[in-house]
Amino acid sequence: MAVRNSITVAVVAATVLVFLSTVISWLIVRNNIQSSGRIGRCQFLPMALPHIMLDCIDVCVSHGQSRIYGTIWIIVVAYVTTYLTYGTRLLNSTMFQIHKELEEVAQVSGASSPGFSEPS
Repeated sequence: MAVRNSITVAVVAATVLVFLSTVISWLIVRNNIQSSGRIGRCQFLPMALPHIMLDCIDVCVSHGQSRIYGTIWIIVVAYVTTYLTYGTRLLNSTMFQIHKELEEVAQVSGASSPGFSEPS
């Protein structure tokens, strides 16, 4: 039971973390919206708090308000909030290395735009 729970937490937390980090990094690097600066600053919020404090906040918030209290899912939430900064910073540097011309060439060739809209 403990091994299964550990594998479940590792796989789910890593998958959610990679997905969220990719979306946040794309919003920061490729999107020209005004709130991307705020998103970039908010990603560093978990670094300002100690990890134990984040775990306590997660437990206190979920206690009595949701069904994840006392389950392995609160650990997944704690891991994702703790390591989101690291994943986002790693993907930011990767996305800076991919030039926008590559996206323009893909759009000319008929690919849909990265903004998830249909090609015109």
